[in-house]
Amino acid sequence: MSNVALTAISIAIGVFFIFFGTLKLGPLFSDELYRSVRKSFIRMFKTFPFSSLTGWNPSPHAIRRVYGTTEVVGGVVLASCPGIAQDVSNVVLLVLMLLHLFGIWRAGDGLKEASNAIVLCLMLTCRFIIRIQ
Repeated sequence: MSNVALTAISIAIGVFFIFFGTLKLGPLFSDELYRSVRKSFIRMFKTFPFSSLTGWNPSPHAIRRVYGTTEVVGGVVLASCPGIAQDVSNVVLLVLMLLHLFGIWRAGDGLKEASNAIVLCLMLTCRFIIRIQ
């Protein structure tokens, strides 16, 4: 039973990440959503979260492209690959979502802006717990 649940949640989360990653990369689905995502990344990542440690401050557009590409690749791996590749993808996407939540917190946004990331973090955590059992 847990194998069926693990497969179902992996495919569902993978499809979500493919969709949200594609929204960050280009206006494939909706131009309005793409512009909204671009504006939110510019607001959240005016400064790189680790610029004090690294001394490097990439543009918010570069960060958005890296996030989008990582989400699409991670979603494809989570939805289609078996075993350890899914676990690695799960951990990478969870870290990415936690960094996204950190950016939302730094920008001073509320729970409305953080709701998608919170739900995806919880789903990734549930998938990881099901996998461990």
